[in-house]
Amino acid sequence: MSERATSIPYARARRAARPYRMTISRDVCIDAGAGWVAGAASIFASQPLDTVLTRLQQAPPAARPASLALQLRRDGGLRALWRGASPLAWVVPVQNALLFAGYGMGERFAAYASAERHADAATAARAGGAAAPATAAPPLAPIFVGGCAGGVLQCFVVSPVELVKVHLQSSSPKEAGAGLLAGASKVYATIGVPAIWRGLSATLLRDGLPHGVWFASYEWGKRELAARDPDRVLPTAAAPLSCGAFAATVAWAVGYPADIVKTRIQSPAHAGRDAPSVLAAARELLAESGGRPFAAFYRGFGLKLARAVPMNALSFFAYERAKAALEGAWV
Repeated sequence: MSERATSIPYARARRAARPYRMTISRDVCIDAGAGWVAGAASIFASQPLDTVLTRLQQAPPAARPASLALQLRRDGGLRALWRGASPLAWVVPVQNALLFAGYGMGERFAAYASAERHADAATAARAGGAAAPATAAPPLAPIFVGGCAGGVLQCFVVSPVELVKVHLQSSSPKEAGAGLLAGASKVYATIGVPAIWRGLSATLLRDGLPHGVWFASYEWGKRELAARDPDRVLPTAAAPLSCGAFAATVAWAVGYPADIVKTRIQSPAHAGRDAPSVLAAARELLAESGGRPFAAFYRGFGLKLARAVPMNALSFFAYERAKAALEGAWV
């Protein structure tokens, strides 16, 4: 360690140059609370498309979304399109709380690391009689890692509930449970409680890396939008809505193949026997599509985006608004 680094004047100057301090407990609670609000705000608006998509992912290649939606309506009325919403109403707010807590920690760490580097550079510049350097944008890597961490953590909450959701969305009106507890009891009585983690490996593939991509893309989009609109001409809602839509598109382009594999593994078709592995389900999809990877692993991708893009735009908008409200209330 150099003599300069251990000198008292240098240490004081370095502390004075730091504009940022990490307040983990308060900020994590705010991020988790805002994420919970975002999840609750977005789930019911997007559930009909999710129900149709779940059916499409299990149906033969000739099936079409419109015909599946009409069949659902004929069998159970408009209410059938919201089948499986009860499990998600419980889990998505918790899921979002974990996700946005990870995102917030990554965001704060990136800002903290950037402030540390700027403080060191500013102190060194003043010692040499030079002007302080301009502040660089915080790196995206910590945000990516925070998103991945939040994505992995929430899998252990999401996977068992999504298993129930897939069964409810795939069942007939007479077989569908009235809610989360009734549906879970019926599903686990059929497949057995040890199968609670069925599809977890595919869920980790779907939600780990793609959520890092999701949050890094959102942050990158916000920075690009701010650079192109330095005078803040755009309305305040434009950034979370447009960047949330962009981030959803990029993230699902990465994670969608694992999503369709997960649905196949959790399908009621495997209720009476061992579910296929990720590799076996992928091979089954390839065989059905005649060996065409894009047709196999991106079937229903347009429908997924039709659901995910507005849902994520709304989710980020609700998160930003709720976070601002919570920060104003928690002083």
